[in-house]
Amino acid sequence: MMKSYREKEKVIHTIVFKDGVKVEDIKEAMKKSDKQHGLIVKMIPSMKFLGNDAVVDPDIIKEWILKNSHFFTDRNTTEFTVMQGFKEISHEVFKKKDPIGLIDDIMGDTIVIKPIMLTGSSDFSEEVINLDPSIKSDKVTKNRHADYGLMFGYDTDIDSVYDSYCNFTNTVSGGVHEETAEKAFCSYIQKQCKDSLSDKEKEKIDILWNDIRSGLKLVVYVNTNASVEFEGNVKEKIKSEKLKEILSDAFPKLISEYFEKNPEKLKTIVKLIKTNAKARIEANKVRAATVKENISPFKENLIKGYDRATNNGKNDYREIFFVEGDSARGGAGDYRDPRFQAFLSFRGVTANPHKQSMVELMDPNKGNKEWRNAVQILGCGWGNSFDINKLRFNKIIFLTDGDIDGYGIAAGMADFFMMCLPEIVKAGKLYRALPPLYLIKENEKKTYVHSKVELVERYQKKVIKSYNVALVSENPKENIDNETFKNLLVDTVDYASDLVSLANHFKANKFLIERVFAFLVSEYPNIDASFDTTAIFKDQKFISKFMSIIQQKFPETEYLWNPHTGCPILRSIVDKKRASLEIDSNFLNKAIVLKDTLMKYGYSLIVSEGDNKPEQVSIGQFCDMYRKYVPVIIERYKGLGEMPPEELYKTTLDPNTRTLIRLTTDDLKKDIKVFNKLFGTSIKDKLARAKMMSEYKIRYDDLDN
Repeated sequence: MMKSYREKEKVIHTIVFKDGVKVEDIKEAMKKSDKQHGLIVKMIPSMKFLGNDAVVDPDIIKEWILKNSHFFTDRNTTEFTVMQGFKEISHEVFKKKDPIGLIDDIMGDTIVIKPIMLTGSSDFSEEVINLDPSIKSDKVTKNRHADYGLMFGYDTDIDSVYDSYCNFTNTVSGGVHEETAEKAFCSYIQKQCKDSLSDKEKEKIDILWNDIRSGLKLVVYVNTNASVEFEGNVKEKIKSEKLKEILSDAFPKLISEYFEKNPEKLKTIVKLIKTNAKARIEANKVRAATVKENISPFKENLIKGYDRATNNGKNDYREIFFVEGDSARGGAGDYRDPRFQAFLSFRGVTANPHKQSMVELMDPNKGNKEWRNAVQILGCGWGNSFDINKLRFNKIIFLTDGDIDGYGIAAGMADFFMMCLPEIVKAGKLYRALPPLYLIKENEKKTYVHSKVELVERYQKKVIKSYNVALVSENPKENIDNETFKNLLVDTVDYASDLVSLANHFKANKFLIERVFAFLVSEYPNIDASFDTTAIFKDQKFISKFMSIIQQKFPETEYLWNPHTGCPILRSIVDKKRASLEIDSNFLNKAIVLKDTLMKYGYSLIVSEGDNKPEQVSIGQFCDMYRKYVPVIIERYKGLGEMPPEELYKTTLDPNTRTLIRLTTDDLKKDIKVFNKLFGTSIKDKLARAKMMSEYKIRYDDLDN
């Protein structure tokens, strides 16, 4: 349904469609008091055309409105409401935004040239098909108007990014407006750069459009009542020759007028483009040097830390392992199949491609020797000379320790490929070997386990089969379903470990700690490490309630007040041991790790094992109950070098028994943002990384994985 309010005409025009057919068309006069002007659109997906499971993604519509809000006038406002049946899910109001925000959104983290916006407008005439029967001519000439603009800037990301719009449509495939703007900008800058070259520079440097495009972010928009000739049903591109003619005059004029008034800006851009050109020339030299150094079998044997595969036939299957350290290479290398398995060792943490460009990494004189060797051994080149068909290996496999350090080194290796050789990632040639972390004994059999999560999965089924569990915080008469039970077991892996850690830290009974903190959480759900316990324990009613709860489980507990710290202290005898527990900020800071589980499941569970009578226990007590089903850990492998070579071969090298994880990407740009967050050197990346680390909860699982 579309309802149009026209203030000037004082008319409300309503049109309703159903399954593509107009079923209602009503015009009515607006009331004198009605000041509305605009359009209301209500839409429900048609099951006839889109199927019974059709869903309109509100985020896509919201994104469209957000982008187009940059072209609103001061009077424009869009309200977006999402309904589910008769229930309002969300309601947002969008007002005019600064158009420059469009290019801000696609600029990288390190801006070299701040965004600049150039705008203009033109009146012109256009021949259109005549629809008036009173006029004999097939075509008539009509006056048209166009508002247009281009925005540009540079950042350190070498990729150019273009975005274009026409009449509130994001023309993702470009068109004449985008092509004309690029041509006008690149032609002007190229001429200015060439004019600035000295005679000596002219002998060494030629300015190409690619030098200008490198790092360029360009946004173009046109709003016009002329025919723009959209291509395709989704209007991704425009092709109007008339519009091209107008813009071909307009854009060069806008650009030249701007830089004539802003010579310093032009000087900065010219300097950047000349730097890009020099970098391109140097990169070509380094690339040529790398390509020339073809690796012969003789040269391969001279590369330190490299054990080559012997089958060198063009169609022979080969795989290469990038190994962490010489000890692992030595242990596993002795058991590899030398016919098709090659090994290249790395020295722990690899060079960061966020700190050095590919040209710097590959430089024969000052680059990174390990990655330079790796690229030469792979044989597929890099940059403009990259050819996936020349890759000499079917699989590239990271073989690092199974602990957190090993994962970090593997992430560094993956970062190199994402930043420098993304084509290999997209081709699905990159893998990580998954060495076992544990050797366990289960049902009298020895089994390898690759992570602590997998370890939990080994006993989940047994625990779920053996126990019935209900949540006291919800319906104690109704057992939780299997999915909730699985989540409870995963959550309580941390919970059980945290309780032990707290008991060791405070030298107090873990169940007393659990009971104290669970009560505080139940009374104050927003409690955190900064919570002031002094204030609440000045209330005698609160103290009485608190102690009655604690003494139900721990009757010998007494309440004291520490006059020096102004905090309460509990003294108790548990398991024939005397202990003190001060409830201060340090206690809250440590015990806060229990909060999420307590908030999710409550403090108590109703548990029955088999046909036994149900009993009420704490989450911590239930952890101890099901402990008997946790497999016995025979061996925990800290590093690859600690594993017997024959076991290392069986678990990580043998194609018949090993486990590999393919490292690939569906959205390269999205995944590169993740790597920027982990390894980037910009202020934004460093702040994001610091925030991530400050919010991250260190768990025992992380120490193992």
